[in-house]
Amino acid sequence: MEATFVHSSPYIFFTTHSGSPLIKTLRSTGPERGVWHSGDKSLGIWTSVAGQHNNFLIVGENGTTFDGVDTDTVTVNTSDGRFTLAWVPTTNTNVSDSLRALVERYARNEIARVAIDYSVDRSTNKVTVQHRYLDGNGNTVKTLIGLQPLA
Repeated sequence: MEATFVHSSPYIFFTTHSGSPLIKTLRSTGPERGVWHSGDKSLGIWTSVAGQHNNFLIVGENGTTFDGVDTDTVTVNTSDGRFTLAWVPTTNTNVSDSLRALVERYARNEIARVAIDYSVDRSTNKVTVQHRYLDGNGNTVKTLIGLQPLA
């Protein structure tokens, strides 16, 4: 299995080379864990442990299915072994349909590397920094970024 993390991104991109990936949580469905979304190729799981509530979205390509969604071990069934795990930023325990759709829209835009360019205006010492997110072929990828704390 390979995983790609991008600093400040809500996404982790996974590739499995054999077997089926398992998503494990502390408990099965109950007061500390539940399912907030179930779609054609995505599954939303919330956890609330020690006062910390989080919403996660697992997204695969078309045809991705999930087994054991109410247990502490969810099996992700993908035809190509690829899926994305996303942290969904919310200020409350509910995830709106529009936020879920936004996070899901960019979830499969896999990032392979980040190109950081900068320029300096010597007359003002102003520095301009540009981040470009690239796929495995070097093409620019549209994504959500800056949703995680940088400190």
